[in-house]
Amino acid sequence: MPTNPAGLETLAGPVPCHGARGHLLSDSPDDELHYERVSTSYPVPFIGSQTELGIDRSWMTADGRYGPYGYGQNSPTYNRSVVDWNSVDWGNLQQKCLERNAHRFPNTTSIRTTSLAQDVRFELFEQRKIPATPSWHKFEPTRRTAIVLRAYQGFEYTEENMWNIRSIITEAALQSGGEYEVILLVNIFDRQLNITGSRENYEKALEGAGIPNELRSIALLWDDQLLESWYSAVDEHRSMWQINQPLQLLALHYPEFDHFWQLEMDQRFMGHVGEYMKATAKFARQEPRKQALERATYPYSEELWTSYQEFSTDVDKANNGSSRAWGPVEGSGIYPIGPRPPTDHATEDDFDWGVGEEADVIVTSFCADARVYMHAYDEELAKTQSDDENEETSRLKTNWRHPEKLPFVGYHPKDSPDGLSHANPQSFANRGLTWWWASEYPRNIMDVWLYGNGNNGTTEDLPGMLATERGQVFAPNFVMHPVKT
Repeated sequence: MPTNPAGLETLAGPVPCHGARGHLLSDSPDDELHYERVSTSYPVPFIGSQTELGIDRSWMTADGRYGPYGYGQNSPTYNRSVVDWNSVDWGNLQQKCLERNAHRFPNTTSIRTTSLAQDVRFELFEQRKIPATPSWHKFEPTRRTAIVLRAYQGFEYTEENMWNIRSIITEAALQSGGEYEVILLVNIFDRQLNITGSRENYEKALEGAGIPNELRSIALLWDDQLLESWYSAVDEHRSMWQINQPLQLLALHYPEFDHFWQLEMDQRFMGHVGEYMKATAKFARQEPRKQALERATYPYSEELWTSYQEFSTDVDKANNGSSRAWGPVEGSGIYPIGPRPPTDHATEDDFDWGVGEEADVIVTSFCADARVYMHAYDEELAKTQSDDENEETSRLKTNWRHPEKLPFVGYHPKDSPDGLSHANPQSFANRGLTWWWASEYPRNIMDVWLYGNGNNGTTEDLPGMLATERGQVFAPNFVMHPVKT
């Protein structure tokens, strides 16, 4: 496969697209984010770095961030044009945007001419019309990426959730000129609906799933029957253990995407979504394959290192120039389809292999040693849009320090007995981590930022990374999870 198949940085500039207000986003002040100047010093992240990632160290109020998407529009002080969101069709806006930019992408014959709601391709394995395992060698890049939002039957689409979803579609899909497309992947729990039985069944389930009108054209339904059909040799299909099964089927049935971001509904981008995603992909593109696994077990901190390069050098020293993962693993019925290493041993590579290539997988949270949890399953992730049912997916993370000084025991390569990090982020869950599955800190941040409510209903409990000036609360540019609503 050629180096840098997506090549997003080489695309010509996007042709402006229309937003929810019916105006071209390039000429619609009401659809713009409002950034602010704040005299408060920018907070130092406990984990992560805007500088190293390549995103702006910006500040925004809730109105500046979510005002374009309906926040505060019922207030008499709302200074943007009001949108009838029930009449917005995000699938149509994305489709029209792609059509305006079709000349920027190769393989235009793979571009859909209808919305997902009209182009339902999921089918049971025994009724499939597509090969179960596409050929790696037939892969042709489209330079397009799917952003997959994970929802389920009965999910509550609160105002806060809708502001977030609208921002992702506008800032990533529409403002990029179709480089991204947002898909709402919805789990239907009720097997009696039999959504794969007929189009009538599918439409009935779509109608009853509680999906707002504005999102129905980007929704794609799936259920356990679909997973059981394709993964009959696997006993477990619950999302908490098999999060990637439906994503893999999506990649198989919709090959017009090179890559996939997988986002949960309780993630929040406090800055511009599209800029964050492009910066993350660009950063990963410059990462060498050598010691990628080892580096991924450590959280990067500006309090420990002056640069990411210094951090990488420390990881290299802790691993004596070698790497645990060096090319595909043979045997056990696994037939590798990715590229071969340029040298026999990792010690012979000067961190050149992989630089400039799209990443196999981007996971910016802590990576644990899978051997702790898995004993009989080895797999190399493929390098494409999930050919051979492998996937490119991501969960995003930037963690911020609480004013309380936190220890870094086990976080530094110099402390490691084997070159890997053995830190336990759970111990910091509610002491400053803004990206950790069990942390309640993100919800408190959002309460203060959106509503001015701390634990006592005031801003007295202002989280350390927020700032207050001119009677307003400002948030820096970072990402949070989970923000339960």
